[in-house]
Amino acid sequence: KVVFAGSRLSPVIFERISNYLDCEIISGFGATEIGTIAQRTLSLADARAGVIGYAHPGIDVEVVDELGRSLPPNQEGLLRVRRTRMANSYLNNQKAAENVFRDGWFYTGDVASIADDGLIRVIGRRGDIINYGGAKYSLNDFDDIASGVPGIIAAAAQEALLSYRFPGNVRELENILERALTLCSGDEIDVADLQLRNDEVA
Repeated sequence: KVVFAGSRLSPVIFERISNYLDCEIISGFGATEIGTIAQRTLSLADARAGVIGYAHPGIDVEVVDELGRSLPPNQEGLLRVRRTRMANSYLNNQKAAENVFRDGWFYTGDVASIADDGLIRVIGRRGDIINYGGAKYSLNDFDDIASGVPGIIAAAAQEALLSYRFPGNVRELENILERALTLCSGDEIDVADLQLRNDEVA
């Protein structure tokens, strides 16, 4: 078994593990403040969708809007969780506590959705959701697309780079991307392979 925790599992990483190891790939999802929230043996389809599993017994999960109002199944919003025994504040850091502990719930900082049957899907961290081309995407989507390009070992998107503005010189940014990825992989990268289309990250 391979147990993956800490963030959603990239489908690219899932496929690489599957190609080398004949084993179960298990996603664990939790937080120090509340413990393990969900766990699931993943399929490739799960990894592509950001599925993390069903909440463990005794743990309540809910997706809400910015005002804390419950959202219907399959609608994306802020994930909050609670259980009988959990932290309810941070020592000597009341300001941080007020942002995540509210009305008996712990806000994980993730944007997620919950299906009718309770299956939880994590889209990304709240701070990693960006406006790109008039639509909202998770930086995870950009990572996944770039990591799937032949010759790239790993990729990590940053909001500052994706929203970078410069005076009319598109090739300048392409060169920056090309050099950075070539240094990471040791191979020549075709920048055209990295152009992001709405249908790829939708």
